[in-house]
Amino acid sequence: MSSTCWTAINCVLLAASCALASSCIADNQLPPELQASLRAQGIKQQEIGVVVMAERDGHLRLSHLARRAMSPASTLKTLTTIAALDTLGPAFHWKTAFLTEQSPADGVLNGALYLRGGAEPNLNWEKLGVMLREIYAQGIHHINGDLIIDRRFFNPTRIDLNVAPFDSTPTQYYNVIPDAMLVSANLIDLQLSSDRDKVAVQFLPPLDGVQIQSQLQLVDENCAEWDEEWPVPTVVMEAGNPTVILNGTFPRGCRNQTSTNILDRNLYIERLIRRLWREMGGQWNGVVRDGATPAQAQIVSEHVSESLAEIVRIINKRSDNTMARDLYLTLGAQAKTKDSELTLNLAQQSVRQWLHQQHIDDTGLVLENGSGLSRIERISPLQLAQVLRAAAGSNWSAEFKSSLPIFGVDGTMAKSHSNIELGAARIKGGTLNNTSAIAGYVRDKDGENWIVVGIINRPDAAAGRLVLHDLIEWVATSSEQTSNTAKTKPVIH
Repeated sequence: MSSTCWTAINCVLLAASCALASSCIADNQLPPELQASLRAQGIKQQEIGVVVMAERDGHLRLSHLARRAMSPASTLKTLTTIAALDTLGPAFHWKTAFLTEQSPADGVLNGALYLRGGAEPNLNWEKLGVMLREIYAQGIHHINGDLIIDRRFFNPTRIDLNVAPFDSTPTQYYNVIPDAMLVSANLIDLQLSSDRDKVAVQFLPPLDGVQIQSQLQLVDENCAEWDEEWPVPTVVMEAGNPTVILNGTFPRGCRNQTSTNILDRNLYIERLIRRLWREMGGQWNGVVRDGATPAQAQIVSEHVSESLAEIVRIINKRSDNTMARDLYLTLGAQAKTKDSELTLNLAQQSVRQWLHQQHIDDTGLVLENGSGLSRIERISPLQLAQVLRAAAGSNWSAEFKSSLPIFGVDGTMAKSHSNIELGAARIKGGTLNNTSAIAGYVRDKDGENWIVVGIINRPDAAAGRLVLHDLIEWVATSSEQTSNTAKTKPVIH
């Protein structure tokens, strides 16, 4: 017992007050199983933060460095997605629209066509094609005017411009920074196949005048182990048309696929729409440029996205950075009261406001983009556990919990193996070079539901995944009555 407890009644009063203050939480001893796992992977106890908290009443079964602000990697997506569900509601939708100022005459639109982005996270080229078909079906077959893209839903409209690359693979999908009018994440999907002598490349979406040229060097390597972290492709303009040149190596006798974000966004949209429109039989004389939609413009085609609940499921199951960043920015855009306000600032205010509504102390929290793909974002294991407990008590807890990967079954946790019962754990994982993390819900052998957060911060943290899986298994296969921590409750002082 703490030396500050002078009398029995004093201890009772002190414990009651500390139950409401995270600053009173002290470490208790890690279970022997977890200590052994850490030693096996060469990880020090001071490199891991852990919280195991009862979902029902918030009782702490295990607390280790719980208040330390740590890099959470993608486990931060749990904060962004539950804050969005509670703030916007699960039925929230994004809208994308084509608009015109003039009415067509004899199938000809003489004037600009406006494409107003609403930051739909899952807008792909097939959906854009459906919108174009709706325009064609209305009798507009020939467009004499520019396509003007309106990205003003976010401020600034292009936060991706002049940003230093996050890592050595800036063209990979996980590095795509959203804007309010992003189609198929600006990706070219590549299907690569090779024999002994050459590499053949097919690609989607259909982009007018775009060519893919392979300069990949064939090597005798295992196809399954091919690493798509190849050198950044180059783009060469020839007679006004872009050629994407693939560099690096590729195994002989291999079929594989990858994606690259290499074309300018307006060029991508222009070549996509030009090709789709021509395939419908339409004609277009104009170019793509950024601009604003006039107030008097009328909608000629509008696409409504999936619900927020469906988008949250994609974000957390796939750990989709681009969609998470888009959702974070959407929180800011929906809070905007005047055009001059910066979307990122408003997004952070919106998330912190949600935390305050849940009575969660945000001291030490650092937010950058809401996805966890960040060198500076920080949250403590205790704060993350409190977020998950608030989510469990939300009106939209079913939507949130169902979005988390089922350990050993689906999403980013599909390949995880352990001895626990299938369905006993719903876990969001997170990985950066210096971070391995988990956050989610685990049911123990007595049927008690626990919130489990584990964060490891150290150079080359990949081995930490095994430790964190052991943490999940320890919670799932033991009970508080039989575990060592039952005898060593979190110390109150």
